[in-house]
Amino acid sequence: MPAIKKRPEQIYSEAITKQIKIALFNKGWTQEHLAKIVGYDKAKVNRIINKPLRYNLLDLLCISGKLGVRILSDDICNK
Repeated sequence: MPAIKKRPEQIYSEAITKQIKIALFNKGWTQEHLAKIVGYDKAKVNRIINKPLRYNLLDLLCISGKLGVRILSDDICNK
């Protein structure tokens, strides 16, 4: 059976999640620490990180901005 092709939005969502998780690791931060910095509860941060395209863009930009992740870049899927 051939592999199921991912939709473009799935590819972007996975790429954003990957970049955010890498940034958290590189900074030595937990999701709980990030939640305190941005003023959200840990559960909301977790949901935004794991399903980024299902949430408000401003929430995603707030989190990515604190981590220094550029999510609006055309090359995000190449990282």
